[in-house]
Amino acid sequence: MGGRPPTTLCLVDDYNHVRPIDYSSRLTRHVDYVAELGCTIDYVAFEADLELVRDEFLSQNGDRSIVRYIEKNHRSPCSAHIAMWYLLRLGRIGAGVPVFRRKGIMNKPFVANQILSILPRYYDTFEERASIILASYAEEGVNRQVNHAYFEAEPPRDLEYVLDLT
Repeated sequence: MGGRPPTTLCLVDDYNHVRPIDYSSRLTRHVDYVAELGCTIDYVAFEADLELVRDEFLSQNGDRSIVRYIEKNHRSPCSAHIAMWYLLRLGRIGAGVPVFRRKGIMNKPFVANQILSILPRYYDTFEERASIILASYAEEGVNRQVNHAYFEAEPPRDLEYVLDLT
């Protein structure tokens, strides 16, 4: 397999949760732990920062239910953040979102041609909704660039399954 080397990213869910005071050291421990398992994380981004590209995302998206949801609730649904994240990773939106790069990875790009998202199975409903959103995106073919691998895990007690976009 030739071409560019694969890049590994970690998106931290801080949109619905307050960042703990020691988040930097927790994140460092997590990145180090994952490295011990044989996977080096090249970039780290924070979900709350995706709000910086919300207007750009909405201007290029044909899914009016997302616009209604945001206007009604004054916040973005999880599925919209997933779609924003994929579009950001594919270089379609959001050049201004802060992303933190691991020291010394000059040859690994942030923008990808293909994405493999590895998640617990309980996120599949959100991912399906994000696929619907991406299907209404201005550029065709985005969904063909996003792949998923799920693993079994118990959802956290406070996971919200709100998908009401009416």
